[in-house]
Amino acid sequence: MPPERAASLTKHLLAFARKQPLQPREVRRHTLVLETVKLLRPTLGEQIEINPLLAKDAWTHWSIQASFTTAV
Repeated sequence: MPPERAASLTKHLLAFARKQPLQPREVRRHTLVLETVKLLRPTLGEQIEINPLLAKDAWTHWSIQASFTTAV
């Protein structure tokens, strides 16, 4: 998992540095929230627990994944 997280972070940082326009795409909120939780858990350590409560009927939406992940 750490290589995938590093690759994702590197991709976002390079896009930002190049001021690359990012295209919105259809994304699943559950997937983005769970990916963000995976990134946060090692950073926060064992003393802080994250338990996302996700609705069963959550819909997809159009957004820029990096922007949504940052907002979460």
